[in-house]
Amino acid sequence: MTTVFVYGTLLRGMRRFPVLRHARFQGLGEVEGVLLNLIHYPGLLNGSGRVTGELYEIDDETLWELDQIEGYDAKDESGSLYLRATLDVRSLDDGKNQKAFVYFYNQEPTPFSRISSGDYRQHVEIFLNDETYYIAYGSNLNPDRLKRRVGDIEVGPKGYLDGFRLVFNKTNEDGSGCANLQSAPGLQVHFVAYRLPEGLDQLHLLDIHEGVPHCYRRIVFPFPLGQDHRQALGYLYVTNPDRLLVGLMPQDEYLDHIETGYRIHGFEDDIASLPNRYENAAAYD
Repeated sequence: MTTVFVYGTLLRGMRRFPVLRHARFQGLGEVEGVLLNLIHYPGLLNGSGRVTGELYEIDDETLWELDQIEGYDAKDESGSLYLRATLDVRSLDDGKNQKAFVYFYNQEPTPFSRISSGDYRQHVEIFLNDETYYIAYGSNLNPDRLKRRVGDIEVGPKGYLDGFRLVFNKTNEDGSGCANLQSAPGLQVHFVAYRLPEGLDQLHLLDIHEGVPHCYRRIVFPFPLGQDHRQALGYLYVTNPDRLLVGLMPQDEYLDHIETGYRIHGFEDDIASLPNRYENAAAYD
């Protein structure tokens, strides 16, 4: 078994993800580099920037299949479309680096344009979505709190994000903890997708409240639309790995917002799964 970092059409919600459907999800990650828009897929080059993606544990058969998809031939690297290399990938779970295979574009990059966000799904979302969705899983599950921050909102699909758990390992200025997602195979996190009528204008307001990019990163992630396996893309905030710290607890007011959101959206049966207010959060990290 080995680990691979993917950043394009192999990501969740993208057209080639079925290749990795049975691989073990190891969480979100990021690498240094430049992401190019190659029309039908992206390409990674060495450079100054941050590229967001996902980590998967795969077997040799899947690795061989990925080599075919990426046009990589170990016996003819100069003629390969992509080169497979081992790189340090920074996990967004704990901020630590881990070694993983990464595919680098191996052709002349011009005249292709750069994807400045370093987030391929964000690039795709602009063309696929007629509406702008924000995926809430923390204190913004309380719609009144979100309305005070960004104005009018509409409650959209709600449900679970697979492969994650809710933790409070994002350091706040007062030393308390704020909500974050952490990869956890077999577990789920409640979410609500809010439609933002004013789109990016409202996201930019939310960026201010969430402290982007120093406190949180804003990425695009797929969420389920219902029970029929259809998905859409929405904006999701995950903690900047520089702000991760184990052993934090949220303030009572912050946890109240989450509990209120659980009740409003029909998740009240799972309130008991939230950390006890008087227990050390290290038990949940």
